[in-house]
Amino acid sequence: MDAGALADRWRALLARAPAPGEVFRDPRDAGSLTATALEIHTPAAAARAAAILAQAELDPATRLACARGLAEGGRGAEALAVLLADPATHAHPDAVPVLQACLRSHHIPRPVAAMAWHLLWRLNPRRRGGGTRAPA
Repeated sequence: MDAGALADRWRALLARAPAPGEVFRDPRDAGSLTATALEIHTPAAAARAAAILAQAELDPATRLACARGLAEGGRGAEALAVLLADPATHAHPDAVPVLQACLRSHHIPRPVAAMAWHLLWRLNPRRRGGGTRAPA
């Protein structure tokens, strides 16, 4: 896609973005916003998308998918912001791959990495009493 079409798509998605606390009119717009921000390849676009996604009302599956897309796209700090916006997602067992992808991101600030490590530790099944080890 050429730069002009990408910019037009970005502006259209920003125009349709919900106000803080509101729901996306079309749930697919959350995924499109994430993908377009990653396609633009600028930290400002990823930060803007993360801010919109963090403030919007999203169901946990959509929030996890957007956070995972940002994390796998190398935007770990933004992914963690989207993930932490809703307690239902950052305590969800499906958050583990997202947190692991956040930690694999380049140039992740230390406080962000520390938060991701802490959440991974809290989601560890052995810590909760379940696990794969056979009883001794």
